[in-house]
Amino acid sequence: MADNKLITGFVAGALVGIAAALLLAPGSGSETRAAVASRAGDLRRRVDTLRSKAEDYVGQWRNRGDGVDEELVDSEAGRS
Repeated sequence: MADNKLITGFVAGALVGIAAALLLAPGSGSETRAAVASRAGDLRRRVDTLRSKAEDYVGQWRNRGDGVDEELVDSEAGRS
């Protein structure tokens, strides 16, 4: 739930930033569009990098959890 709020806040902040940049940009329309496209591409690459790191992190914890599950099953089987 908190992750959804974080992502929503991030996206909303990015949109507000883009709108402010368009309104306050000193360049021409084509220059501004090129700058926005470039920044959007940078943002996409950063998000992809963060997503990949998060997937790796979650995968590591999932693997650790799988090992704990097996240990618990083995220890419960030994108690019976």
